[in-house]
Amino acid sequence: MLIFNAMKMYRLSNKFYNKGFTKISKLIDTINRIIQNSNIPGSCEIGENSEFAYGGIGIVLHSDVKIGKNCMIGQGVTIGKQLGKKGVPTVEDNVYISAGVRIIGNITIKNNSIIAPNSVVISDTESYSIYSGIPAKKIISITNDNISKYTSYGIKKTDLI
Repeated sequence: MLIFNAMKMYRLSNKFYNKGFTKISKLIDTINRIIQNSNIPGSCEIGENSEFAYGGIGIVLHSDVKIGKNCMIGQGVTIGKQLGKKGVPTVEDNVYISAGVRIIGNITIKNNSIIAPNSVVISDTESYSIYSGIPAKKIISITNDNISKYTSYGIKKTDLI
């Protein structure tokens, strides 16, 4: 049985987009938008083992967004351009983006970060940090002493000093 979820639809669209079949890619994007109420263009880049929570319901990504490997993106997340400005966000590896988050502008969400639910991120984050609020601010650093609390979010100890 074929199970439709936003990530599977994106991966299929991305394959067609990368082979130059942009009309087929856009058709798949439209089907994804109808089924999952998500806008995830085949032109954006999403690394391997990254996932969407709850099948990807309500996710909106700009067509030029780059998302690294091993990321988890919650439902209702928007990652896009700031009105009137150039550039879109980049999300590095092992990032956990909770439900309802907005990441806006030419910024970078660094490796092994966690963004708390309903936060609005408008500036670069630091690696191994947790951000929350509107606008999002760093609330805690992830250290050797507390990393065991955050490994279930996909945070990896390999780069931690």
